[in-house]
Amino acid sequence: MAKKIQHDSETRKELLKCAKKEFMDKGFMGASLRNICQKAGVTTGALYFFFKDKDDLFCNVVGHMLDSLNAALTEHFSFEVDEMNNGMASDHNEGSDFESARNIVHELYKHRDEVLLVLTKSQGSSMESMPDNVVDQMDAHNTFICEAMCKAYGTPMVERNVVHWMSHSQIDMFVFMVTHIDNEKDALKFVETGMKYLISGWYGLVKPCVFFGSRQHGLPTLQIADLMNDTRTLHAAQAEAVAMLADDPLLEAPEHALLEQQVQQMFEKAGAMN
Repeated sequence: MAKKIQHDSETRKELLKCAKKEFMDKGFMGASLRNICQKAGVTTGALYFFFKDKDDLFCNVVGHMLDSLNAALTEHFSFEVDEMNNGMASDHNEGSDFESARNIVHELYKHRDEVLLVLTKSQGSSMESMPDNVVDQMDAHNTFICEAMCKAYGTPMVERNVVHWMSHSQIDMFVFMVTHIDNEKDALKFVETGMKYLISGWYGLVKPCVFFGSRQHGLPTLQIADLMNDTRTLHAAQAEAVAMLADDPLLEAPEHALLEQQVQQMFEKAGAMN
């Protein structure tokens, strides 16, 4: 009995190994169960003993990767939900976002072949919609987080379609990464930069006038103009500032004494905050 179980286990592993190569070479629709069985050295009847059909076989080839990815996402989602439920919506730990992103990168590259199968070779299978399903999962979570943060910061709730687009952007970053970058080391560098971009955009919506969070760069909260409606004013102010600093770079002129004092106080306050 033990030998039979061992034989069955080895047969199943060999079928999965051969199926993975067939799917990677030809895609789901072009893959042949007959070829898979021939390469595995078994009959088609043996294949159907382990798997219901070609779709079930494909799902089993990529299943371990999906379980690992889902576990990483669930862990991060649970952490953020706990933050929101414990009154920390305005004191979110951005470091957890970067840590989660690194964990996801590791899982994606540990199972990169299977990831690429789902992203590029799954047409015609039930896994074809998996990326969209992950977006929907991310979107539901982001909607909850966005509502909690907007309430905490006293800002209007971000439009629903914008939250959905942001969720797409998060997933698209990882899709672009895993399909264009061949190794985990370079992928980690890419995702660090990508996460800064995504987090900046998030806070720009839920916490107006904060582009990356004062805790990251050490500067106090500043009053910033509406970038959409005050473009002319911003350009005029920039031109005035450039001209003033060109004539008096250290703000030593008497007429600039008050400005110099305010700038000095601002950076002293920033230093005390760090």
